[in-house]
Order: sequence, then structure tokens, then C-alpha cells
Amino acid sequence: MSMTAKTNLAELRSLIAPRKKNVLPCSAHASGFPRGAVSELSGPHGGGKTQLALKLIAENPRLHVAWVESELSIYPCALPQQGVALGRVLFAEAGEQALWSAHQMLRSGIFGILVLSPQRPLEQIDLRRLQLAAEQSNTSVVLLSEEPTLTGAWPIALQLEVNRSSIRRIK
Repeated sequence: MSMTAKTNLAELRSLIAPRKKNVLPCSAHASGFPRGAVSELSGPHGGGKTQLALKLIAENPRLHVAWVESELSIYPCALPQQGVALGRVLFAEAGEQALWSAHQMLRSGIFGILVLSPQRPLEQIDLRRLQLAAEQSNTSVVLLSEEPTLTGAWPIALQLEVNRSSIRRIK
């Protein structure tokens, strides 16, 4: 087989081979978290949502992270115990401007993961805008909420219900 034929065969194989999904790996959720999309972790306070988000961050050490909350409830000094370097994470306590802050961080294109814990449940139009910004920046947006946001809402690519004993996929 000539070198040209080998090159053509390699190109053909790459074109017809199944494409790997654009997904961030996470050992706690076998199918991972989609990049350029919005995922939601819902469950009771103290149910393990933050732990799951930190596991995702720890298992993707090359990505910078934005952590946006209305009122900062995470204790940053505990992150190194979870395998997360503090130098990779920007924390923002944004009050009522959490959604606006998240949009600005997505537009910057700096962050591979954005964790958002809004003060109130997001409306479908807010979710759609967030989804478009995530798609444009190829960022994995992780919403943390007590209750599922519009269960089955189309702007959310992945919805997981988290409690200490299990993770259940809603969507």
C-alpha cells in the first residue's frame, strides 16, 4: 500500500469513526458532564451537590473554574482537601446579580467550568440565555439548586438529583 493510500485511509477512518462526545469526565457520574451546556445538580441542603461539583473540578485539573453564588456558602480553604487547587478557582459572591456575573464570566472565555448557585429558581428564558453563553464559550455550567429547575426544561442538558446515598438522573 502506498503512502498516499495509507494517508487517505487514515483520513477516511477519522471521518467515519464515531465522534467522542464533548464531555468532562467525572467518576461519580459515568457519562460525565457536557461541555458547552448547562447541567443541574438538585437536592436537599447538605445532600452532596457541592461534593459532586468539587469532584468534577478535581478530576479536570487543567480547567479554570468560576464559582458564583448569591451568598458565598462554600468554605474555600476546604477545597485543597478535595483535590482542588485554590489558584484555579475564582469565587464571586454576587447577591442578586449572580446570573449577570455568570454571564460576564462565560463571555470572558477563561473558564472551563462555571458553578452557579442562584438566589432564586431561574426562568426558562434565563436558562436559555445561560445555555447559549455556555455553548459559545464551550464551558460546562453546573447549577446547584434545592429543587429541580423546570424538570425536563430543554435548555438543561443534564439534570441530576443528588442525595448522600445516590445520584439519580432526571434528564
